Amino acid sequence: MLVKKEVFRKVGMLDENIYWLDDHDIWIRFAKAGMQIGVASYEKPLWVYRIREDSQVHATHDKKPGLLGRYRLIKKHKKEAIIRDSLLRTVFAERMWKLGIGMIKCRECQLLGMKALFEAQLISPNMAYVFSSLYRIFNRIVCLKKLKV
Repeated sequence: MLVKKEVFRKVGMLDENIYWLDDHDIWIRFAKAGMQIGVASYEKPLWVYRIREDSQVHATHDKKPGLLGRYRLIKKHKKEAIIRDSLLRTVFAERMWKLGIGMIKCRECQLLGMKALFEAQLISPNMAYVFSSLYRIFNRIVCLKKLKV
């Protein structure tokens, strides 16, 4: 990504509090500032990369730093998402709900996960999410209890 210094002066630098998703945050801020984003097309790839199983992406995605980074990103842009229109509000609630489910699976993030679930329901109530998620959670608990016995 090549960006002029003036653009960063306008939207701000990368937010280091949003661990692992700081690039998503900057793209959202570019869009909110009305920036025209161009994409160059080349016949040959400019670079090739791979993501290994032991890479930082895999190591943090479903662990506390990655979950907290996603939570902070969603919370940071919540106001715009729920004010704009009902579709964006629904998408925002879905993302928050899925994140909450992921956080509940992480032992260190369970309370924040419950908060995310409640926030999702306050923004866009959907009982189908509640019942399907409760069903999965209770099945998981039952399976864990069977393994311990």
